[in-house]
Parts: sequence; C-alpha cells; structure tokens
Amino acid sequence: MKTKKAITGLLGGALATLAAVGLAIAAAQTESYTVKKGDTLWEIAADKLGEGMRWPEVWEKNAHIKDPNRIYPGNVVYVPGPAQPMTPPVTGTAAPPPEPMRPDEVTYTSAREAGFVSAEEFDDAGHIVGSQNPNENLYAGVEVFIDRGARKGVRVGDNFRVFRKEGAVTHPESGEPAGYRVDEKGQLRVIQVMDHSSRCQIVRSFTVIVRGDLVTPYRPLPETFTVKPAPEDVEGTILAGQAGRIEFGREDLIFIDRGARQGLEVGSRLAVYREGDALSGHKADQELPADVLGEAVVLRTSDEGSTALLTRSKAPIHVGDHVTSLARLNLPEQDARDVSTDPAFSEGPAARTDEGVIRIDGSGLRGAE
Repeated sequence: MKTKKAITGLLGGALATLAAVGLAIAAAQTESYTVKKGDTLWEIAADKLGEGMRWPEVWEKNAHIKDPNRIYPGNVVYVPGPAQPMTPPVTGTAAPPPEPMRPDEVTYTSAREAGFVSAEEFDDAGHIVGSQNPNENLYAGVEVFIDRGARKGVRVGDNFRVFRKEGAVTHPESGEPAGYRVDEKGQLRVIQVMDHSSRCQIVRSFTVIVRGDLVTPYRPLPETFTVKPAPEDVEGTILAGQAGRIEFGREDLIFIDRGARQGLEVGSRLAVYREGDALSGHKADQELPADVLGEAVVLRTSDEGSTALLTRSKAPIHVGDHVTSLARLNLPEQDARDVSTDPAFSEGPAARTDEGVIRIDGSGLRGAE
C-alpha cells in the first residue's frame, strides 16, 4: 500500500510539473499589448503576427472583446505568438535577383474597393442564407451558403464580395439614382454549386460577417498594371468614394460614371478638375478656366463606371468634381510623372518602394477611439 501511494504521489508530481511547463509554454506564446489611439485588430495583427488578415486569431484570444470594431485606448489585448520562421534550405547557388519593374508599372495591394455598388449590381445581389458554423459572427475560413447557384451562372471558383448597404447615391448633377454606398465586409470563394444555392468559403473578412449580408460578384482589382493615357474625349463625374465621405485626397479610391463603353481601361490616367468658382458654384467656362485638382488612375471598369485611385491632389477633391483625359486639359502626358516614380509617395499609407511599387493597406477595421 505504501508503494502504491508513493507511485501515485510521483505521478501526481510529474503531472503537476508537466502542467506547469505547459502553462509556461502557453504564456511564452502569448503577448500582451496595450491599445493606443487609432489601433485596430488588423493593425495589431499586422504588427505582431506579420499579417493583418490574421486579426481573427487575436480576437479569439480575447473573449472580453465582444465587437472587434470596439477597442479603446488602454485596453489590454493578448496576441498569440508568431509562427516560427522556416529556415530556407542551403543551396550551392544563390537565387537570381528579381527583375526590376518597369517605371510605368504599378502594383496595388489593397483587397478593398471604393465601398460602392451600382444600382444594377445591387438589384442583382444575393444573400448569405446560412452556415453550419454555430457562431453568429463569421470570418475568414468559415463556410457559408448563398442564394445564388447554377441557375444564376455561378461556377466553382467564382468570387463574391460581402457587403452591407449604407445609403443611396444619386448623380450629383442629374439627381438620378446611381447606386449605393456599402460597407465592404469580406470576400467569398465558391467551392460547391447547387441549382439555386452555393457553398462558399470566406477567404477574407475585413470585419465580422453575419447571415443576411449581401453578396455580389467580385472582380479583383489588378495586382499589376501599366499606366497609360485615357481616351482624349472622355469626361466624367465623381459619384462616390470610401466610407461615405464627400471629400477625398491622394491614395483614396473614388467611383466615377464613365467606364469601358467610354473607352476607359485598367491603368487609364485621368486629370481631376473643378469648373468655375469653388465657393459660389459659378460655372462660366468661357470666363473661368478649369482648376486642375489632381490625378487618378483607373483600377477597375464596368460598362458605365470605374473605380479609380487618386494618385495626387493639390487640394481636397469632392463628389461632383470632374475627370477627363490629360490631353483634354492640354496637360502634356510626358510631364505627368508616372505614379510609380512620384517621390511624393515616400510618405503616408501608400509607400513607394525602390522598385516603384505602391502598396496600400485596406483593412477596414475601425481604429480605437
């Protein structure tokens, strides 16, 4: 009996030691961070884990955070330890250096668009109708079902963007319905198609996704494209932009009312201008010349509209301002420096690299107030 008790005591001590070691390892794999003003879970994940899209991992470590959009300065957030880097194999020959990018090529890395859908896209939108995941809040990696299937032309591999309607947009000149401002919540990829529905995987989540959110086909913005002159006779109007704002500047996305039918394509460079007196609204073209406010480059086109990136601005740009070709305003194309070689991009969220690459982050999570 004494021997049995001794063995039991030894086993208990060993288990306690293992438990203590496990707790120590777990503690070593978790880091605490105090939230500062302007922080988001995306930014914390990008800083601590090296990838903003891993923000759900941070959220899962913090059961006290009920809404990932609601973090405040002074909150303590626990961050999982970063994955251990893999040691690259040693080879006898070094890899050749990458070829330098052409100076007129631009890489755009944001996953998000301008937060706008046209009236036609909205009328044809579907919904997330269910998920086998028991949680109310859904995010990257979770499977969901949408009410669009083979009868609507959906195929395996198709992509959808998830959004919530924020408000109607009317054309600033005609007053006609133009579309809707939306809160872009994430992206889905179709993995199984039925007649009237499809199974999808959430591949990106900018914030929490819930059943009932709207979906529409997603055409990814190009990763790399070449800047080129826009058709000389094109002329359009800014309808909307990011986050429902009416005022924009360099590095913001805008939506304009001209697209492929007017000859615009990915990479088309546009001048942004305002007619007449900015305060009084006077538009006597014969008396007051156009005020050139900046430039934009087209990232995506539909038949009657385009998403464009403002590449420079000398003053605030507004909904209702106009876009046209540089040639129409007698601005020499060779004097309009390529986006990728503009030294003004050395600061701010759009950072220019030595290869001439513009990188813009688009997490969408609100910052700590």
